[in-house]
Amino acid sequence: MGTIVTEARCPSWVAEASSYFDRVISALIDDESADSYVRESAVSALSRLEQMVKFKGG
Repeated sequence: MGTIVTEARCPSWVAEASSYFDRVISALIDDESADSYVRESAVSALSRLEQMVKFKGG
């Protein structure tokens, strides 16, 4: 069973998740063998992730 996310734990969880997704998305952006649409979508997703983290105060 997974960890229960409480309101007190939420900021920490968001920081951990955004760090993980940042690494995954960045890997897609840097993968020259990936389809150009996938890479462009990853660039857009990374931008949205960064905006969300700033909005949430992370």
